[in-house]
Amino acid sequence: MIEILSRLFFVSESLDTAFYRPKDRTDESLSSDLNTLANSGIDFSIQISDTFDEKISLPTSDSHLNFEIELIAFNKSRTLDNIYFFTKEGFLKNLESSEISKSQNIFIHEDFSEFSTLTCRFRKWNFDSDKVQEHQKNIETADPRKILKDYTGAQVTSNQLFWVTPTEPDTPDDLFSKWLDIATPKAALLLASEISSTEGVQYHTIKGSKTLNIPNEVEFTSITKETHSSIHEALYWVFETSRETEVRHTLLSQRLSNNDLKQSERWTKYISRVLRPSLSSAREDYRSHLLVKTGELLKAITDIRKTVSDETSKIIDKTSALTSSLLRDASITFIIAALRQTLIAKNIITKESAHFLLIATAAWLATSILLTGYQNKMFIRSQIRFRRNWSKGLSALISEDELKKISRRPIREAIENYGRIKKVIDFIYAILIFIILCLLVFG
Repeated sequence: MIEILSRLFFVSESLDTAFYRPKDRTDESLSSDLNTLANSGIDFSIQISDTFDEKISLPTSDSHLNFEIELIAFNKSRTLDNIYFFTKEGFLKNLESSEISKSQNIFIHEDFSEFSTLTCRFRKWNFDSDKVQEHQKNIETADPRKILKDYTGAQVTSNQLFWVTPTEPDTPDDLFSKWLDIATPKAALLLASEISSTEGVQYHTIKGSKTLNIPNEVEFTSITKETHSSIHEALYWVFETSRETEVRHTLLSQRLSNNDLKQSERWTKYISRVLRPSLSSAREDYRSHLLVKTGELLKAITDIRKTVSDETSKIIDKTSALTSSLLRDASITFIIAALRQTLIAKNIITKESAHFLLIATAAWLATSILLTGYQNKMFIRSQIRFRRNWSKGLSALISEDELKKISRRPIREAIENYGRIKKVIDFIYAILIFIILCLLVFG
């Protein structure tokens, strides 16, 4: 393939097709070599045409190759995630396409220093090993349109993070420099709070302690390598993960707005002048924010543990009360049974009155256990509803696993223990009632 490309000169390239012309129109073996290449299982198709615009798609039979090649089209097999370029020139010329920012992998055949952005990797295309190099985005990034208000409706897209380039290659080359000249102005838009247009002039607004409306340059002003690095470093800090992106963006905007705008100063000059110290201060502000949030978290956990301890203690008290009721009712039953026997022995009461006394005792036992059980059931339900109410919203501070460990599990275990003890006590009450019924039948 490389040998064939050396016999061609580049014409133009789109996202789908690269066009070449033969360097030597008398090269009689070119058609045959291209046909052989097309038949070798490559990931793109080839079409040749002559001066009369007659087109032939390769591979084809040798009898169709007897004409002079005017133009060669390499039709690439691009997908939504992967885009391929034969040349660096073709890559740079297609950067204005809205489709290119959706890709996760861009492969370029010519030599260059590989690099990555927040959402895409740029790699060497070796024709036969690109599948191994494919990259899947493994971080969740925020949609910048939810943070930055674009009143023009045309400056910021959902794929704007494609332009944020947090790291540079080990040996930056000319392609990377040209990439930064195109990418940095598009990425720097994300430092603003709002973008608007008035009478044909685009304004970038920063909102914080005060509001700065900064006019944008008609053409991008050349900036230093350090400024390129500062802009991408700041945006990587803000957007590297979707978690608390808005907080970091707000803190950076607050610091950027603390600076005064010089007379006739435009967007790029202002950002170049104030970004690095503002970023340093915003990072310190974010550390303070995390400390405050950590304090809130510790307080929340302490409150949860105290509340859960109180709830568990109440359920334990109900369990203890259930046992105490059993002992009380068992004692009453024993006393009444003993009293019945004594009164009958002394002929103080009749047999019918003694039976009524036993029936009243059995009714008392059944009513006691049913009423106590119903009362405790209502109490436990109210405790569960109470816990649901105060636990709402805690997921923002505490992980699901931590919440289960310190809140849900202790309450569940206390309720399960209560259930086990109640089954035992219900069984004992049933035995007492059964004994009383036996006394009625056989006594």
